[in-house]
Amino acid sequence: MSNAVEKAYQLIRDDILSGRLAPGQRLREEELTRLTGVSRTPVREALRRLEGDGYTIVEANRGASVPVYSKRDVDEIYGLRALLEGHAARRAATRISPAQISALEQLIADMKVEAESHSPNDGIDSQMRRTQLDRSFHEIVLTAADNNRLFTLVSQLAQVALSARTFGRYDPVDELRAIENLAEVVRALKTGHPDWAEATIRSHVHNARQVMTAVAEDSSTLGQSESDRF
Repeated sequence: MSNAVEKAYQLIRDDILSGRLAPGQRLREEELTRLTGVSRTPVREALRRLEGDGYTIVEANRGASVPVYSKRDVDEIYGLRALLEGHAARRAATRISPAQISALEQLIADMKVEAESHSPNDGIDSQMRRTQLDRSFHEIVLTAADNNRLFTLVSQLAQVALSARTFGRYDPVDELRAIENLAEVVRALKTGHPDWAEATIRSHVHNARQVMTAVAEDSSTLGQSESDRF
């Protein structure tokens, strides 16, 4: 990917995650070229990549915009994730390798360091680091479950954009509680206890759903008032 496309992608993504580009807001190419300082071709390429990662949606005769997630959207997405990831954890409990357990334990340690060291002023980079650590954790559990279709289905639901928005709304206490919840998942997997593993990871996903439900309620108001601001 060219430097211009990467620059446009990161600047637009960061403005979406920070709220400077509000839910429902249309993303016009001419304005994005002015904001990013690159030409239309890399902006178009960046918008395609952003769409693939769930940061934008593209509609016929309307173009790109920032998605608005309704409460129903959140309920559907996280309800399915809880069921599917619970099933994945149940399978993983009897299949996970010692190396995968070690990798999960290292991720938990890294999450705690990141959570304890970041502040509200750290910006999007910290948010994305925490997002990637969480995604890596879930991907290891899905890999250990040894079901390719299950991996694909959960990956489609657990988009980068949704995960990043969730971390953007966690306060420090909630984030440390979420990490401890994942640490309990590791303990369940380590002991080979399918019921425990399933219950704890489902609880983790449901907690994220509560956070995103609040985001959806805020976004519905913003989306109604700011959809054509750009």
